[in-house]
Amino acid sequence: MYHRFLFLIIFSAAIFSVKGQIHEFGVIAGPMGYSGDLANFGNSLFKVGGKANDKFLAFDNLGINAFYKYNFDEKSTSFFVRNAGIRANLLYGKLSGGAVGPGERFSNIRDLHFFTNVFELSAVYELNFFKFQIAKKQHFALYVFGGLGAMSYNPKAYLPGDNNDSEPQKLKDYPTEGVDRKSTLAYTIPMGGGIKWKPEGARNPWTFGLEISGRITTDNLDDVHQAYPAYLANPASSTDEFAPRFLANPKASDPMQAQSVAGYARGNQYLFDMYKLVGVRVSYTLFRCDCPSW
Repeated sequence: MYHRFLFLIIFSAAIFSVKGQIHEFGVIAGPMGYSGDLANFGNSLFKVGGKANDKFLAFDNLGINAFYKYNFDEKSTSFFVRNAGIRANLLYGKLSGGAVGPGERFSNIRDLHFFTNVFELSAVYELNFFKFQIAKKQHFALYVFGGLGAMSYNPKAYLPGDNNDSEPQKLKDYPTEGVDRKSTLAYTIPMGGGIKWKPEGARNPWTFGLEISGRITTDNLDDVHQAYPAYLANPASSTDEFAPRFLANPKASDPMQAQSVAGYARGNQYLFDMYKLVGVRVSYTLFRCDCPSW
C-alpha cells in the first residue's frame, strides 16, 4: 500500500507545472554504513553510549543516491513553502556487519555476520533555512529533510568454513530464529540535513554540498531480531538441518554451546536497524526566468 502512496507523491511532484518552478537533478555519493545488532565496532567512526546492547555506527561501504527535486513557489508568503521542495530519491548501496557483541552474556559464541545490497525509493520534504535561489546573492544554505520510503534487501551469509569463492546463503531461506521471514521489502524513514553552496554567477545552474542522512528501517535488515531458535536444544536429525543451525549459531558444532543459547536473546528486538549515507552532493538546476522558454 505504501508503495502506491510513494509513487503518487513522486510523480505528482514531477507533473505539476507553475510559472517560476525550478527542477533540480542531482546525485549524492559517499560512504554508507549500517547500525544494528551486527555493526562492525572495529570500523566505527563513533558509538552511542557504552552498554552491552548499544548499536555502533560504522561506515565501510559506498552508496549513491540519484534524486529529482521540485521546488515550491518561491514567491509564497509561507517560510515552509518558499524555502522548500519535494525530493524523490533512488538509492543503491551495500551494507555489511559482523561482530561479537561486547559485554553480552554469550558474546563468545555469536560470531554472526551478514551482507546485502539495498535499493531504496523515497520521497522527502526538504527545507532550506535560508533563501537559496539561482541568480541570487545568497550562496550558502543549511537544510534538513524527512520523509518516507520503501527498500529492497536480501541479507546473505557464509557457512562456517566457507570463503569468498563459495556461494553465500540467503538468510531469508532459513528459520535462523525459528520463524520464516520471506519478505525482502521494508519501509524506511529517511531523515538528515546538510549544507549547499552555489558558485557565483547570475545564471550558474550548479550546486554543490555535503549531506548526512540516516534511514530507520526494519530490525530484520541483518536477520538478527529476537532469540536463538528452540531447535538448537535438540540434536540434528538430518543433514538438512546443517545450514539453518550454523547460520543461526556458527558455533553449533559444539553441542554444549548450541544447547545453552536456545531461547536466549540473539538480538535486541526493541531497537530498529538503521543505515546512513555521508555524501558529496552535486546537482544541476533547470529554471524559468521571465522569458517564455527554457
